[in-house]
Amino acid sequence: MKKITAIVLALAACFLLASCGNEEDTGISAETIEAYKAQITQLEERIIKLNEEIAVKDSLIEELIQDERQVEDQLARRQAVDSYYSELEKSPSFNGGPQAYTLQGPLSGNYSIDRGLQTLDKIKSALDSFTAMTALVRERSLLDEDELRAIGNTGESIQYAEFYNMPVRIKGQIMEQNYIIKALDLRRVLALYELGRVEKEEVDIKYKAFLEAREKYQEFISSTFYRDGDFYAPPFYY
Repeated sequence: MKKITAIVLALAACFLLASCGNEEDTGISAETIEAYKAQITQLEERIIKLNEEIAVKDSLIEELIQDERQVEDQLARRQAVDSYYSELEKSPSFNGGPQAYTLQGPLSGNYSIDRGLQTLDKIKSALDSFTAMTALVRERSLLDEDELRAIGNTGESIQYAEFYNMPVRIKGQIMEQNYIIKALDLRRVLALYELGRVEKEEVDIKYKAFLEAREKYQEFISSTFYRDGDFYAPPFYY
């Protein structure tokens, strides 16, 4: 760039010197002067094009620098929340044994909304049966076997095991789904944080909510068992 400018200045100087004197004094013909003028014009045009190219390249370099900074910032943010990702990868510790609640899991889809609604229907049926039986008890004082069978849901296995196990399933469904939702919500906000679209404070709020949901779910898993698995062959479906 400097070299081209120097050439242009030199040619311009020659042209001015030639213009100040007579053709007889300088020995430079008019054709030569016009040729110099044409060369100067071409060089000036070339300088303009080079300046435009330099401006474009400078702009590209600035964009690359900004991209590099953005990548560095994203990497730094990822490192700042790396421990959060580690917590997300940890799975609850499931119990074993024939009567453990966790024979239904882990996260097998057995606690779907449809299964939950089916269980609620069973619970409603059981409550209706108890209501009907209570009315008969109050009216007659004593029930024979035919009356008990007509009411329904009065068998020993149903009242002792199934009535106990159905609420367990519903609670498991709610807590498991809450745990999954909180984990997904944390993954979402972590991705936004790495892109610089949310603040760290929001990530911390979601992280705390996830840990609480996991802790409650883990406590439930560790302390909850189905009653009398001998009545039913595993897997149990309530």
